[in-house]
Amino acid sequence: MRYKDPDGTMIPDEKDPRLMKRADPTKGEKGIYKVLTEGIDNDKDGQYNEDGPGGTNIGITFPHLYGYNQPGTGAWSGSESETYSLMQFVAAHPEIAMTMTYGSTNFCLVPMKGGRKSTANLSAIKIPQRYVRMLNADPVKTYTLDEVKEMMKAIVPPGTIVDDAMVAGMLDMGAVVNPIEADLKVFTALSEKYKEFLKGKGFTAKRLDPARDKDGSFELWSYYHLGLPTFSQDFWGLPEPPKTDTAAKSTPRTEPQAKPAEPVKDPVMTAFMAYNDKQLNGKGFVPWTEVPHPEYGKVEVGGVVPYADLLPKAEIIDSLLGIQVPWIFELVKEIPQLDIEETRVEPQGTGIYRVSAWIRNTRRLPFPLAMGTRNKVPPPAIVTVTGKGIHFESGRERTSLEGLGGFEQRKLTWMIRTENPSEVTIRVNPVNARGSEKTINLGGK
Repeated sequence: MRYKDPDGTMIPDEKDPRLMKRADPTKGEKGIYKVLTEGIDNDKDGQYNEDGPGGTNIGITFPHLYGYNQPGTGAWSGSESETYSLMQFVAAHPEIAMTMTYGSTNFCLVPMKGGRKSTANLSAIKIPQRYVRMLNADPVKTYTLDEVKEMMKAIVPPGTIVDDAMVAGMLDMGAVVNPIEADLKVFTALSEKYKEFLKGKGFTAKRLDPARDKDGSFELWSYYHLGLPTFSQDFWGLPEPPKTDTAAKSTPRTEPQAKPAEPVKDPVMTAFMAYNDKQLNGKGFVPWTEVPHPEYGKVEVGGVVPYADLLPKAEIIDSLLGIQVPWIFELVKEIPQLDIEETRVEPQGTGIYRVSAWIRNTRRLPFPLAMGTRNKVPPPAIVTVTGKGIHFESGRERTSLEGLGGFEQRKLTWMIRTENPSEVTIRVNPVNARGSEKTINLGGK
């Protein structure tokens, strides 16, 4: 709602008087109106609608970047039965290979973005007092991440891999807040493939960028904690505004809430008004209408009809879903496939054979993502070599395959002794990717 006030800072936009913008004194503009969300001072504290409707948004109650004591986030992360049950389900199913969320974000179209500020300064790490003696560190000096890793290598058992994740966890350096570059490259490639998929379906309309991911969302938890390929779709967004409004092209959509015309001129609102006039016949925006108000006397109410800027017209919903939902069937084709592409048996004499296997990830998605590698999830694929009457001179019956990037290949070799002709089976067993197996023959002495 808006009302005239000598201290007002808002004026109607000269290009579209239905919209409000902040007056710019440098241009000789003087504010006329104050703009508030429609309502009254229920609790008589001099503020209007500051408490919000209450309740919990289960979409922002997951662990990563959970907002403590924030509106809508609940009592604690996972406090709601829906959130907790979903987390339990995921924990009980380590075979989950990727996630897809249908909501306000669209990682299929616009991959998750960085830009969040981390609380950790990796170029100036101060060693906590409890670790100073252990690491033989100077309690006053600061160190780079690489320097700390070298200090830690001196105290861990031989063979232990000291990586960024180990240092961050040990020193309580806080959560990772931005996607890893290697993962972004994969997501961007799949985004381009998705755009081609839409183009092939005749879906070429340009739209504004979708909303950004929210702190505490399932999408962030899926990627940053579970290390899974994480995708989402929102199915519809405001059409791109006329070419003169170039700034609107990359502006995210507003959040779902009933609201008056935006207090500050907003390119998204400009785009909505164009959409409202052209496709909604003006029904998506309530004209400013004078009504009585118990505190302010005469005020004007108006603005966007709730959800008119977030939801498509009912008659096109089925077609939007029919075009975009099938993309999930294309995505699952990218789940890593760890194939035994070739095997080789080389007799070494006295019943000993050199057995080699080339294992290749024949899909675009790596196993696991870089974030999964950092978090050490999922567990490595296990390559097993089994057969009757065989003995390992080198190599083991079970070998960990730590990871394979998209379309990458790795060679494994064993020296196996057998007294008699034997069938040997090599199996690749990943927890949440596709594996393979191949049987070879060893001839005996």
